[in-house]
Amino acid sequence: MSWLWLSLLCALALASADALLKARLSDYSARELTLVRFSWAGLLLLPLLWWYPLPSVPPAFWGLCALLVPLEISAMLIYMRAIRDYPLSHTLPYMAFTPVFVLLTGYLLLGEKVSLPGFAGILLVVTGAWILNRQQAPVFSGSLTRGFHPVALKLR
Repeated sequence: MSWLWLSLLCALALASADALLKARLSDYSARELTLVRFSWAGLLLLPLLWWYPLPSVPPAFWGLCALLVPLEISAMLIYMRAIRDYPLSHTLPYMAFTPVFVLLTGYLLLGEKVSLPGFAGILLVVTGAWILNRQQAPVFSGSLTRGFHPVALKLR
């Protein structure tokens, strides 16, 4: 199976999970949604430990995990609040900005560089997402102080 089909299957599964969470569990808090999201994924993957035991890893791996797990949980809390409180059509297109951050962190942490066509593709996707959603963006609609504000998030 090629990477393209795996990527599309992953996108479909993630979009379906987001829509189901919003449709069925929108009265839950962001913390509860995050717990549901991680718990179900863990339970579904748990049987794989029988067929694929954990490999031996250096101790530095666990130290890095200790640093990254709080970041992952924080990101998921914010993500769950966004998709719970706001329309999916307003929040999810901004996930198109992820490749920009990956470019920056990949370069700063790993020294990876993207090709010029790759950079152009990322720029086109991000620009398209911005153009499609500029009417809902707080900086254009004047709702920055009334609605969603990343600094003032209160995770119930």
